[in-house]
Amino acid sequence: MNRPYFQTVQPLARLHELLFEQDDFDALARRLPEPRMPLAMWRDVLHSELLGLFRWALIRAKEGLAEPHGQGYGEEVLCLLPYYGFCLHAIRRAVPFALMGIPTTVSVRDDRYQEACAVIAELAILLDVQDWLQVSDQPSASLVRQFHDRAGLIVLTGKQATYANLRSAYPEARIIGATGCCAVVMAVQEEPARLIEEQRRQGRLSVSCSNHGHTVLVEALAPGAAVLAIDGARPATGSTVQEVLGQLHPSIVLAPSSTTTLPDDLGGYSVLAWDGATSASLDGFGRDPLGGWPGDYRL
Repeated sequence: MNRPYFQTVQPLARLHELLFEQDDFDALARRLPEPRMPLAMWRDVLHSELLGLFRWALIRAKEGLAEPHGQGYGEEVLCLLPYYGFCLHAIRRAVPFALMGIPTTVSVRDDRYQEACAVIAELAILLDVQDWLQVSDQPSASLVRQFHDRAGLIVLTGKQATYANLRSAYPEARIIGATGCCAVVMAVQEEPARLIEEQRRQGRLSVSCSNHGHTVLVEALAPGAAVLAIDGARPATGSTVQEVLGQLHPSIVLAPSSTTTLPDDLGGYSVLAWDGATSASLDGFGRDPLGGWPGDYRL
């Protein structure tokens, strides 16, 4: 099934058309249900997410990274996904590999197989990657052993403990993990931090690693800067930004958009300037210095 990377731009052309056809896109959002969100919210999130995927694909194609086997990802990929958010997680963590012409197998919890299969099959048809993206009905543990034996790449979206267990059981395996647990708001001043915190709480989902978890006030947005408060309380001992982020292990760090000099990352975690947008599409989301995931749309 080898093929040149992005052999044809036809799937991207169709995706581009779909992004700007409201009626067709509304129908797609209904075919790809997201029970954690109202339909109107889900439509906006899905649109933003597919736009991010489209932008990533154009950049990769333009840069001419044309050989699947030169990417360093290997001959095949196993994506272990959590029990919720199949559409978003597949777009972010599985579809990019398939678009690079790498056979990609998705594994989910047994009782969610039918739901995940229906959603991801729809995505595969949309993007014309049916031959490179599939959901397996085999147990995850069995798939992990198989991919380990064949030196395939295993990409985990889940808990840090799960990643640690996999790494312990298969120390020589090629495993990448996206294991952040929440969004951390970080700012020098309290008022803009509280504003972001409130905005994120209004869009809180029943379960999501993008939900607001903690608010941290700091002397500066720099790894070695002192932490002044965590969720309104002073740290018991002196702590730096890098130390606290390592303890909180976020999926994303949100900072006020008014911040003049905003780093791309802090302690290995992506930093996003938050301007009150409601979109859940966060470029670089999920960057994990412990598990090794480079961030969504950063492959």
